Amino acid sequence: EDGVVLLRRTECNWSHVTLDHAGEGGVLSHDGTKLVSWDSSGAELVDVVTKARQPLGTRAAGGDSAVLAAAVAEGGSVLTGGADGKARLFGKDGALVTTLDHGGKVMAVAFAPDGKRFLTAGDEKT
Repeated sequence: EDGVVLLRRTECNWSHVTLDHAGEGGVLSHDGTKLVSWDSSGAELVDVVTKARQPLGTRAAGGDSAVLAAAVAEGGSVLTGGADGKARLFGKDGALVTTLDHGGKVMAVAFAPDGKRFLTAGDEKT
């Protein structure tokens, strides 16, 4: 609610990076350099070091509903799931690669460890 995302390190010193962004969810890339943060208006890819932002998600890709989930693959690709029943795959540069119809709200998304496969899960029991 305060519009701040705190990225904390797991080492004992507990230093953190503060990003001014309101979000309902967030996920870090495996190397910790990228953050995908989302809310009802869409999602964005944030470079943790430079704080550069790239819009993602349903609004950026021409959709009309909220992003509900996101995942980042080992290679940097981003997958979002939306209330409109669409899963959207973005390249590591943030460009839309493809849009897939899930059939119902996409409540969860995940990549396989190799980053070549992914899954979507929804409220219609798929």
